[in-house]
Amino acid sequence: MKVVVDNGKLRIRSVTVGTLLRKGTEGERYKGGQWGGLYLRAPEIFFRVLEGAGDKLVRLGDVAEVKFGIKTGANGFFFLKPLPHRPTCPFCKVIHAEALTDKEERAYRERGETPPEGTLVAVKNGLGWEGYLEYSVLRLLLKSSKEAPTLVVPVTPSRVFLPSSANRETLPKHAQNYVDYGEQLPITVAKGRSKGAVLQGIPSLSTVRGRNPWWWLGEWDEAPIALPIFERARKYAFWNEQRAVIDHALCMVRPREGVEAKALFLALNSAVF
Repeated sequence: MKVVVDNGKLRIRSVTVGTLLRKGTEGERYKGGQWGGLYLRAPEIFFRVLEGAGDKLVRLGDVAEVKFGIKTGANGFFFLKPLPHRPTCPFCKVIHAEALTDKEERAYRERGETPPEGTLVAVKNGLGWEGYLEYSVLRLLLKSSKEAPTLVVPVTPSRVFLPSSANRETLPKHAQNYVDYGEQLPITVAKGRSKGAVLQGIPSLSTVRGRNPWWWLGEWDEAPIALPIFERARKYAFWNEQRAVIDHALCMVRPREGVEAKALFLALNSAVF
């Protein structure tokens, strides 16, 4: 690559077709490159580092699998938070005195323990619903980088409704009732051509309609590292010590075979990265 003009206001770089082809090829396929960020906005020191480092620097995709986090299509239904109190159950019409509140549920997770099978947790969703769900269908969720005040992901306040099976018959009682509630819930369209229209149930949303069954988000493997898509004051990566499910506002980073996870984590938080 040759710098043709660089006077502080204007910069022109000459790059060969072969270089662009090589930079944009993964495996045997050409996928393109980020020309704007690399050739138009990158400072001169960036290219000096690349030139000096030679083959010591590699693409993140060469040493790790990087994927978007979970996309539910209906966060108001799928994202929940444990409650500090025990409400009247909308399904059973009673208060479950044996259910876990937020502090009790958090204590189990911080100890790395699992409560007895069938244990209920008092929760609320983003649609105003309060009730109970089994601990077994609630996974820890890292919804935002704001939920991790340090570089190590703690027990966050967010949970995601994530049963382990797509078989409705195997769902525990309250989880089945919660799915029924989602299918009967009237949804008012907030924008677009159908603004103001009332739809019947979460499954009627275009964002979940293609999923079968609509309430099952699939099997989500653990990712030891979470990398925010949007950076603010600095670049950072999180060590996912709790193995939380990661929201699509962040990326899941899984080291490839032969790459040590903590070494990669440290590298992602280095000045070079």
